[in-house]
Amino acid sequence: MSEIIKCKECKATESSRFRPLKNEKWSQAERNGLTKVTWEEGIILCNLCYMSLVENPLQKLKKNTKRVKVSVEEAEDVVGNEVEAREEVLYHVETLMKDVEDVDTIYLIEVVETMARTFYEKEHVKKEGPIYSYDELRKVFQADKNLNNFLDQLYLVAKPLERGEKTMDRMKKLIVHICYLLASLNNSKINSFKFDIAFYLDSVGTSNEGLDTLAKLGVTTTSRAVDQKKKKVSDAHEEYVKNSLLKYPDNAFVLNVDDYHNIHVPQQSDSTSTSRPAHMATIIANPCPVSAIPRNGALNPKIIDDELIIKHLDEWFIINLGIPYNECKLGHTGNLKNVENYTNALRIVHNQELMQRYLSDHIIPVVADWPGQFFIRKAIVHRLLLNNEVIPSFVTSFVPIMGPLHVSLNGRELVYKKNSFLFNDIYKGIFGKKKNLGKKPHPWRIDLILYLMRVAWFDISNVIYSKFGHTCKNLEFLYLTDLLGNLIPLVLDVYAAHHREGNWLAYEEACMRCWCDLFLRFDRRNYKRSPLMFFSDIFFWMDTNHPMMNIVTNHLASLSDCFVETVHSIIRRRYLRDAIKSNVEAIKVSMMKDLGKKEFMDENVESADEDDSDAEDVTDDIAAIDNLLEQAKKNFFEL
Repeated sequence: MSEIIKCKECKATESSRFRPLKNEKWSQAERNGLTKVTWEEGIILCNLCYMSLVENPLQKLKKNTKRVKVSVEEAEDVVGNEVEAREEVLYHVETLMKDVEDVDTIYLIEVVETMARTFYEKEHVKKEGPIYSYDELRKVFQADKNLNNFLDQLYLVAKPLERGEKTMDRMKKLIVHICYLLASLNNSKINSFKFDIAFYLDSVGTSNEGLDTLAKLGVTTTSRAVDQKKKKVSDAHEEYVKNSLLKYPDNAFVLNVDDYHNIHVPQQSDSTSTSRPAHMATIIANPCPVSAIPRNGALNPKIIDDELIIKHLDEWFIINLGIPYNECKLGHTGNLKNVENYTNALRIVHNQELMQRYLSDHIIPVVADWPGQFFIRKAIVHRLLLNNEVIPSFVTSFVPIMGPLHVSLNGRELVYKKNSFLFNDIYKGIFGKKKNLGKKPHPWRIDLILYLMRVAWFDISNVIYSKFGHTCKNLEFLYLTDLLGNLIPLVLDVYAAHHREGNWLAYEEACMRCWCDLFLRFDRRNYKRSPLMFFSDIFFWMDTNHPMMNIVTNHLASLSDCFVETVHSIIRRRYLRDAIKSNVEAIKVSMMKDLGKKEFMDENVESADEDDSDAEDVTDDIAAIDNLLEQAKKNFFEL
């Protein structure tokens, strides 16, 4: 018979969960005077004692700590440290001044030529990237007699005695940039620094005209050079993936597979063309800092085990599910539309020679949204249970896992939709009666109103319960307290707090609450099933003690789908920039029709109809078109 676990504080033997007080949590409790004399590190407490004696007091201490009191001695130490740092800067500047006085006149031509030669060898001979650190660049320059004191002189020009530490840090970065600009005057092939700046500006949505303007100033490369470089990178992508896999042969990998589309990108409608959504399969593999996951025993033979889910529900979660979340809060063009599409996406990963050897002995978890979970799991079912040989065998090397970001987003959207009238009234009360949240507000706006309601409820909850009591059975009161004290904190914390913190116990209970309190109660399509698949695998790995549980419990933050969504955000931003030109053309067409001009010249058509109109009328029309076009551009960029 298994040993009976007993709480060391209340001696209880029946509890939903027994929790050890150790490591960082023990240190926090001991530091804040919450431990008792009879307690030792590693003491076992029931969930009720743990929350009431340790966790909830710690949370109150964190929230009540608004200002840190500093003693006179500590203040004197801070001032003394600042004085010492200032004296060090003064001594450093005086030393540099003496060195500069001892050095003969620096000839700028020789300095620029030497810098150009140094940077050229580093970029084109040694195949190394640009230097961004001022200290590293200073070491490189000190090795050459022609550059020995040049950087020090630029540093003195920046007036280090008159500026603070943060300002001088910015000046050091500017000095590095100036050195590369000076070197490029002598040798135009020194452009790695400019390429990095151009790539960054291109990724955040800078237009081609903006890049070309900066290129004329010598700050970046041209937009054409950026496009050519991106094409070379794209052509060499397979080799890049191969080299990356060689760096992590023994590490676990986490795979993100998602469908990108441009449906939500703002577009200018017109009557000359039909809008068709573009789809693309996005695949991202992230190495995890743990050993690779063995393939044997990773897949549940039943795929989804209902008996296992019911067993763990009864043993772990059913007692706490009736308690509001706040009261038991823990310490915190590829188109992917079916099995074939997802199988083809996984085949891209499997076709890598190194990945084939890796997948022969190990598995890769695939963190995905509902379609990714459903279709990959369906392919596994066809292969394992139905012996369908059309499905390739390598699909059993991929284990789909519920994406935490999509759980949070679906939970927030569901809470908002079911209570939109309430949120809209509160939003109007804060921002004015003319302000409306709308039926489908942006996620950040939903997050804002949920956060405001959570903070407000935290301030007034004690007053509300003192008037109504905890035993009030009024339906409206029960619904509102459940919404404010349970559902809103739950959807805000499940990803942002618990998952990103890597707190598995908190995330596990939050996911179970999302399933029963939200998705199942309000019959959320698809996501009322997704958590069951997730927990079926988790409970199977727990019972079989599979190494996959090591990643789930100790490296939870690595199992995230935020990486692929971040990539999609960057793509949408760049798509909007590239679509500006076509949208402006659509505005042209619209204005032409407003002017009554039925026929206009198309650049792609070789022949055009002759215009027999009077020359003065044509000139007037052109002027009117130009004025309307400029006004339309202003309106468009103000959107």
